[in-house]
Amino acid sequence: MSREIPHPLPRLEIWRRGDQLELRLAELRWQWMQKIRVIQGGRWDASGNCWFVPDTESNLRYLSSWFTCEFMTEQHSALLAPSPSPPETPPQGESAPDPAGAPNALDEALAEFDRSLRLRGRSPRTRKAYTFHVRTFAQFVGQGFPEFGEDVIRRYLLDMLDKGRTRVYVNQAVSAIKSFGKEILHAQHQVPDIPRPKTPRTLPTVLSRDELLRILSAEPNIKHRAIIALTYAGGLRVSEVSSLRVEDLDIGRDMIHVKKAKGDKDRYTLLGDSAREAVDAYRKWFPRKEGWLFPGRRPGAHITARTVQKIVRDATKAAGIEGKHITPHSLRHSFATHLIEDGVNLVYVQRLLGHRRPETTQRYIQVAQADLMRVRSPLDNIYSTLRKSAPEADRTDSTSPPGNADREIEGTAIGPLAERVKEDKVYLLKGRRFRIVRTKGFIR
Repeated sequence: MSREIPHPLPRLEIWRRGDQLELRLAELRWQWMQKIRVIQGGRWDASGNCWFVPDTESNLRYLSSWFTCEFMTEQHSALLAPSPSPPETPPQGESAPDPAGAPNALDEALAEFDRSLRLRGRSPRTRKAYTFHVRTFAQFVGQGFPEFGEDVIRRYLLDMLDKGRTRVYVNQAVSAIKSFGKEILHAQHQVPDIPRPKTPRTLPTVLSRDELLRILSAEPNIKHRAIIALTYAGGLRVSEVSSLRVEDLDIGRDMIHVKKAKGDKDRYTLLGDSAREAVDAYRKWFPRKEGWLFPGRRPGAHITARTVQKIVRDATKAAGIEGKHITPHSLRHSFATHLIEDGVNLVYVQRLLGHRRPETTQRYIQVAQADLMRVRSPLDNIYSTLRKSAPEADRTDSTSPPGNADREIEGTAIGPLAERVKEDKVYLLKGRRFRIVRTKGFIR
């Protein structure tokens, strides 16, 4: 079946590197990147921003059917003439490319979907995530334009769960598909009510105060130390600390003005003397009166969230903290937890964090230790009662010799409980390692 090719075809530069072809697109558009990704044996080189695929005649003919190829070494030029229609299947037995007209229809729908999300005030990250989910779903359906029903959506969600996607990820996909069906496909293609996977209620990872001091002490870079100090002192999200401007620090009021945060909301949070001193030490070497507080490598851009994540990860490793997955958001969790442990009212903590619902802030009560530290284990209470009831003469120190014992039992503090079932009396020994000595019918 003949296929209509959109014109003009995208430009693709090709270099020959041994038995590999180096491919560079003039414009990195998603639908054209997909045409290269399906080639078996290809790989993406992030450092060079290009692909490498096997140098075969079938690959060259396949590429020339989708792109305006320019072979930079002037070899294989006879193979690069545009073919009237693309092959039915890509080389090496991979899945067939999408019809040429379908991506255009899908692109137009996604562009309209993005405009609709913008009008509703959705953030750029949400718009990007939603359009990605819809495009991925369209690929799963196998059609260029997703006209779908309840059965195919259920199969798609089960497929994602089988591939190990988190339930949070699947729930976001459900929201994107429903929004697309309502905004773009309208009433005749309304998405049915699809059950969402139950989101697990996990507790946040929280650092102790000593661990935070170790992280700050282990960070030699004054810029990185200021980033970590501000993130914890104000309970900032990684996107908030990376996009801070110099004028956002209200030194006179000892506050941080967080602008355009999650949900497009502004708020004030704490700065504190220690964080201000860390920022002053940083600004002493990198003075600026306005603009980004932490500029990135690109001119006019702030530091990226990925860079902040790496800073926290490296500082945690340098501090020797193991057994915890620490991210910049862990500093925000620790900020909230420590405030609650210090007795700060939950309403104030909610305002400082910028939570819309108090239930979101209440989960930090579960990890706060201030009240839990006053609760004593019932096992300790049992041991304490036994210690008080045992005569002093019958208590044997762990360092005392066993004497003429019929048998000896080595164990831990849990050991005597098993013996209590069979014996009249069990007296606990001092220390964690001990001997239980049985003489003349009772255990001493």
